[in-house]
Amino acid sequence: MSRDLYPVQVAQAEALVMTDKKIVKQLANGAMAVSTTCVLSGYSKETLAEKIKKPREVLSRAANGRGGLDLDVLINLMNESGSVLILQYMAHKLGYEIQPLNDIDKRKAELLAELQSLENAA
Repeated sequence: MSRDLYPVQVAQAEALVMTDKKIVKQLANGAMAVSTTCVLSGYSKETLAEKIKKPREVLSRAANGRGGLDLDVLINLMNESGSVLILQYMAHKLGYEIQPLNDIDKRKAELLAELQSLENAA
């Protein structure tokens, strides 16, 4: 793939979006959360790896369950991908759910998730 298809300078998402709870509940492990985050971002693993300052192989191993990422790297991955799916997965495994801080943020997150879903379906 040409690197021009995934320009690094636009990899950081404008806003963090929550993923539907049904998807979060289907994740079997942390590697699936990382892998799904990469897929939902719409960017190549190479682009995301560059943005989080890790080799592509490190991100691929984490997404395949053969390696891990430090907490700060996971936070960077969420910021760059635009998804808090990894955080949602961790909270779910501990018996919690995360929510936006207020009703406006919640509605915004719902609308963004709906828009993302529509774009993925197109």
